[in-house]
Amino acid sequence: MLRFATILLFLLLPVLNASAQAPPDVAALLQNKLDACNTGNPRQTLVVVTDKNVYAKNEMLWFASYIFSNPGLIKDTASVLIATWVDDVTNKVLLQKKFPIQNEFSSGNFLVPDSTLPGAHHVIFSTNLLHHNKPIGEYSLPVSVKTNLALNYTTALTLSDSLNTGDKIGVSIALIPTVYKQLMPGAKFTYRLNGQKPKRIELNKLGKGMIYIDKKGIRPGNNTLYTTTHFNAEEYAANIKLPATQKSEDTLSIRFYPEGGDLVYGLESRVVCEARAAGSPVPVSSTLLQDGNPLRPVFINADGKGDFILRPKKGSHYSLQASWKNKTDTFDLPGILNDGVVIKIPAAVVNDSIQMEVQSNMPRNISITMHNAAIVIGTPEIAIKNVSNILIPIKEMRGIYSITILDDKARPLAERLIFARYDQKNKADLFLNKERFSTRDSVHARLQITGPGNQPVPSAVTVSCVAVNRIAAGMRKDLESVYYLENELDDISLYNQQGRLMENKPLLEEMLLLKGWRRYKWQQLQNTGRDTAKIVRTEVKGRLSRFEKKVKKPEQLVLIKDGKLGLGDADAEGVFLLNERDLLVKDGRKLFIKVTGENKDDFQYQITDSLVKITADAARNRDFGFPVIKSQSEHDDLLEDMNKQETGKTLETVVVNSRNKFQAEGSNECGDYVCQYGILNCINHPYPFKKPVVGNTYPTNANGINLNVVYNGCKDGPVINTDYLIYQAREFYGMDSTLLKQDTEEMMSTIYWKPLLYTDAAGKLEFSFFTADLKGSYLITVQGITAGGGLIFGQKLLHVQ
Repeated sequence: MLRFATILLFLLLPVLNASAQAPPDVAALLQNKLDACNTGNPRQTLVVVTDKNVYAKNEMLWFASYIFSNPGLIKDTASVLIATWVDDVTNKVLLQKKFPIQNEFSSGNFLVPDSTLPGAHHVIFSTNLLHHNKPIGEYSLPVSVKTNLALNYTTALTLSDSLNTGDKIGVSIALIPTVYKQLMPGAKFTYRLNGQKPKRIELNKLGKGMIYIDKKGIRPGNNTLYTTTHFNAEEYAANIKLPATQKSEDTLSIRFYPEGGDLVYGLESRVVCEARAAGSPVPVSSTLLQDGNPLRPVFINADGKGDFILRPKKGSHYSLQASWKNKTDTFDLPGILNDGVVIKIPAAVVNDSIQMEVQSNMPRNISITMHNAAIVIGTPEIAIKNVSNILIPIKEMRGIYSITILDDKARPLAERLIFARYDQKNKADLFLNKERFSTRDSVHARLQITGPGNQPVPSAVTVSCVAVNRIAAGMRKDLESVYYLENELDDISLYNQQGRLMENKPLLEEMLLLKGWRRYKWQQLQNTGRDTAKIVRTEVKGRLSRFEKKVKKPEQLVLIKDGKLGLGDADAEGVFLLNERDLLVKDGRKLFIKVTGENKDDFQYQITDSLVKITADAARNRDFGFPVIKSQSEHDDLLEDMNKQETGKTLETVVVNSRNKFQAEGSNECGDYVCQYGILNCINHPYPFKKPVVGNTYPTNANGINLNVVYNGCKDGPVINTDYLIYQAREFYGMDSTLLKQDTEEMMSTIYWKPLLYTDAAGKLEFSFFTADLKGSYLITVQGITAGGGLIFGQKLLHVQ
């Protein structure tokens, strides 16, 4: 875990006040309250990284998870991680799967559910430690699913206020053919809200049309429009959320953020403003007004950001007059204090010191604290008059902190966020054996991890190599960015058109001005009470019945997995526990349970897993926000890439090549399957194509050895629901020696994945893999943690031609 050292802050200016009366120990007081707040709201920081964020149905998702806990507050360690796949539009849970956690790390894989519709989804990862019946470790991962059907068209649905009437919401439909300018006569469109009968319209010969939905039928919880387009015996299903309450794009809002929190009469402050309409930033022409008279123009850019300097005069009223879309509105500035403190920090993204100016409109005693979610570092009481310049040295701490000015009664007067020790980064340098590669070519990579000062550091890392067109910029995340930024700030984009936020100091400075301290508000700290609720582990319980009646005596159970037997006991009530060791199986395998003895075939086995139920219920009730107004074809971004030679074949091309040839049947109740090349439980193609037939002979490579075996089937008894099992991670094989020899194209978008690799003591690591048959640009990503607890991030492009 990351460790933060508690140090004393030395104030160089002004000189500390020598008071005869000892001031209260503000830092100790706040540390006690912070500890109480953490005890009452225990939390693990869980971060999950995946191979990519754009998937197709029945494609494998690979992940690695890192858990950061405060051992002083959380004594127990999580042992199970559960992944819950939920559709953003319908909130339907499509998959749950559990994995073991060891040393606060977990890795695994699962197939994107076959029932997944194209669009936006989330995978919610949770640990098995509960407090007040909620997991204390949770991470929400956004993913996008593209269609993998060989359709001749896709559907674009568009919402826009310009299409709406007073009592109806307009939805524009457009079928986009794969053949340029192809006519689509006879195309039809079916739509309905939940609980309503489907309605159908015929589109014009260009595949376009309009529908209008009565606003009276749209309400929170029932605002999903279910649609299906029909053309030439092909169907395409797509869902879209409608606004339950009308949000007009013509409604402008402007929020103001004075540096430090408040405006004070007579003191000069920097004020940042943010203009938004329909949830998006907009450029605005505006003027600062004093008592209704123009004071100065304020420029608000295309990102919706602007700022100005103001020294408010007593008795005056201040507002901002903004012109946008031929409309003019006036927005009042926040209330102005008669008595208070203002702080100015010219640079909040700093290294070893923070320079600040503290202004006060009257002499007062203050103290200064710097705290994050775990520690509070404070100063003795300081006497200030009008303006005081203060320099605070910072040592051995990295990340976001809150600098708070408090009065002599420990009440907050002003607050500002900073990012400390910004340049104290770890570097991940990657070197490849050549600049460009051919298909099925050998890639040899050398990795060097160095810490601050260019000193080599031993580390543990996750490494992936993925086609660039499978990484959507708007959903990109990485271990370092999530831990330092997303973990501390609300509603923040880690990547945008300007690149990675962690590497953009000016944009990070802006974010620290706009965002407040999220996790612990001062009101929370002041009102912290004692919480005696304990952190508990979840359990998997079972109950026996026979002929649908309760059993009347204890029974012995046998558990069968991978040909091995385990024993257990059910008490006189038929109750039994399944421990984690019992439930741990190889990925794709099953666990069988039965009562031992003769004539014991009529028992029923009811299993309950509190972790499965709690996380599924929470996912169904989660609000993922209103999706983008325009729900365009799920192919658009990838279709653009088809025109770029360097990107190679896109997702649709890759999947169509196999989908047109095969129809998957799935695995049998034991988890046994035959891949599309006729191999039993194939390690290279872990996608069930059909069920094996008892008595047939199949080639197999399940144990890394090529053999021919006769399949004997599985008749070991009742199967425990797969949701309750704990699955070991599969090994990612990529283009191994078997696939390199075959003639069939392997259009892999993920060509390398290792969830946990260790460097040597000098921070060095070498690894190798082969490219597949998909040409284009790939991104090698390295992220992980050093032996000293520092985080690592590095990337390098790889080109296949």
